[in-house]
Amino acid sequence: MIFFPRYLFARLDFDIIPLSSVAWMPGVRRIVSSGSQPAPVPDEVVELVRERLEEIEEVRYGNLRQGDRVRITSGPLRDLEAIFDQPTSSADRVRILLDVMGRLTSVEIDPSEIKPI
Repeated sequence: MIFFPRYLFARLDFDIIPLSSVAWMPGVRRIVSSGSQPAPVPDEVVELVRERLEEIEEVRYGNLRQGDRVRITSGPLRDLEAIFDQPTSSADRVRILLDVMGRLTSVEIDPSEIKPI
């Protein structure tokens, strides 16, 4: 399940690992900060998020689970990869998350137009 897309909660000691080493790692876009300092997230908050996520029922649609990678097989978005999000209120549509210029954008699509990767 994707609740914080592209976020990674990490415990780091910046006295040992320089901030620049983390900021320039492959895949890191930026570090959430308050001013020029990384924003600490208390352990209690991370634990509360974990507990709440465990309480949430898993979203499924057929053999797809929320967070599964899919490929669009037809239509104008054919051959693009996306992330399955959830079925919509319309029985014949599902929501996927498509990376558009570095941002996840929700798109509703017919489920017959996607396949799991």
